[in-house]
Amino acid sequence: MSRVRIHNYFVSLDYLHVVVVPVTLGEGQRAYPDGLDLSERFDREFLSTPTGRTHQLWNRRT
Repeated sequence: MSRVRIHNYFVSLDYLHVVVVPVTLGEGQRAYPDGLDLSERFDREFLSTPTGRTHQLWNRRT
């Protein structure tokens, strides 16, 4: 997915719940491209579980 498409996706987003599972396939791939700074638009909360999953909760700032 191109950086422009990802940027446009996050512009129209209000809430996002992402679950990250620590699995590497091949060399791995970044979930978000370098240079995509979303910290000014979203409040983020990261919750880890005993099973190794990380829940990312993204809420758009108003």
